[in-house]
Amino acid sequence: MIIGFRSQETLNLNGLDNGLSSILLDGETAETAAAKAAGKTVDSEGNLTAMSITPRKTGSTVGKFSTSEGLSTAASGEESHSEGLRSEALANAAHAEGNSCYARGACSHAEGEGTETKNRGEYAGGRFNLSHQASSAAYNAGNTAHSVGVGSNTFRKNAFEIMQDGRIFILGLGGYDGTNAGASGVSDLVTVLATLTNVSVPTNTFDILGNQ
Repeated sequence: MIIGFRSQETLNLNGLDNGLSSILLDGETAETAAAKAAGKTVDSEGNLTAMSITPRKTGSTVGKFSTSEGLSTAASGEESHSEGLRSEALANAAHAEGNSCYARGACSHAEGEGTETKNRGEYAGGRFNLSHQASSAAYNAGNTAHSVGVGSNTFRKNAFEIMQDGRIFILGLGGYDGTNAGASGVSDLVTVLATLTNVSVPTNTFDILGNQ
């Protein structure tokens, strides 16, 4: 694999790279892409050859100072980074990695499988999480700050979710079903704990080795 860098142009090695000072791994140079478009052929080093090859696009970077690597990835936000398979960093300073993950919020991070972030500063992991966005304004109380998904490609849901005002929702507690954070009748973790009564606390004492 060839890795290169240009400060004012583009780098492509089997992909598309239009961002100023951006880097694409596993793509092709702009000159190579032009040669292919003209029906010419090139070798793996980007040199024209007489051997016929099939052009392939494996990634793209459009944002300035962005980096993209892997298969069918994209880093379109400025200073963004994408890696893995079909993952896209779509906002400035965003990072997407894994399989089909999408970082749509600025400064957000989506990883795992099928995860997405919609809000500024949001983090998503696991598989097929559900990101809530009550407002496009940054750090709104109804926006998701952190979630771990346990959903599927046909139904998104979370094992737990932290909102941008600090409220925490856990699957199975307070009526939270992994999708309904903040809905009427659904309680966050602090509210659930405040309702607990008659909780027994063991009075036995143990030393550091567990001896009573």
